[in-house]
Amino acid sequence: MTVDYNTFITKECHETHLSIPDWLEENSFYITRIWQGLELWVLDCTVLEEIIFQTKGCLPVIQFHYNISGQYEVQFEGQGITTEYEEEHLGIYFYGTTNTVWKITPGTLNQFVSIRIYQEFFNNCAQGISILSTLLGKISEVSIKNSSRCINNISPQLFGILQDIIEYRFVGLAEKQFLEDRVFHLLLYQFVKLSPLVASSKQDRNIPLQDRQMTQYARRYLEDNLQSPPSLAALAKRAGMSSGKLNNCFRQLYGMTVAQYLRHKRLFKAKEMLQRGDLSVTEVAFLVGYHSPSHFSKSYKNKFGKLPSS
Repeated sequence: MTVDYNTFITKECHETHLSIPDWLEENSFYITRIWQGLELWVLDCTVLEEIIFQTKGCLPVIQFHYNISGQYEVQFEGQGITTEYEEEHLGIYFYGTTNTVWKITPGTLNQFVSIRIYQEFFNNCAQGISILSTLLGKISEVSIKNSSRCINNISPQLFGILQDIIEYRFVGLAEKQFLEDRVFHLLLYQFVKLSPLVASSKQDRNIPLQDRQMTQYARRYLEDNLQSPPSLAALAKRAGMSSGKLNNCFRQLYGMTVAQYLRHKRLFKAKEMLQRGDLSVTEVAFLVGYHSPSHFSKSYKNKFGKLPSS
């Protein structure tokens, strides 16, 4: 069910319509103004119904969207473009005058951190955040047009910063200083990594349509069989590719090999199951395909920085 818009946030040159359902728990979604013209959006909950974010008018110059888990789609109105995204990835969005509609898919744990930078931020760079002016110039150099996206996997360094933002418990001045520090480090890290990220996006667009479709089919098949997954050779045969080609397509589309993607999906599925609290760690480990609880606990800690607990 699509929830009607019932909240409006209006700034000097843009308007965001938010559909906030009654079941959304307090503090599971919030928007914080870090600096003038720069907002931090955070969502951390299991979505029960579709959530919609619609932005009109003078859109952000740039948006960094860090999707940790969950599924969503973005519609770029007037261009006839609808793109679906799922699970862990980083998207960089460049906007001009296109209205956008974001739809969060229900039924799974959804976690994201999003930094939205508006033109007014760059009009007030006396705030001393000069690195972001340089970042904007770097973006301009690659000549990416309206609504282009650069997609890449979230690195362990980024993941640690994102978890800090989602799990922080500060209030008052400490909260402001903490979030400013984490946002600055996210943007600084992105500045350093921007060039290879753009290159990755160009590689993604070079995958032939049939190979892309068969890789997506292989991904879905893998996700449906986490407990007893096929071997790489068997999965590649289903997709009509060689093992090497399938691994290369996975790297280009999802930023990781088939084996890395399988481990990634298993661990995020395990995290979601453990948060429900109705299964033991051993039961969850078995259900996501780990036959050794100790191996599962070690992999879980390497991914999320802490041991699993139900």
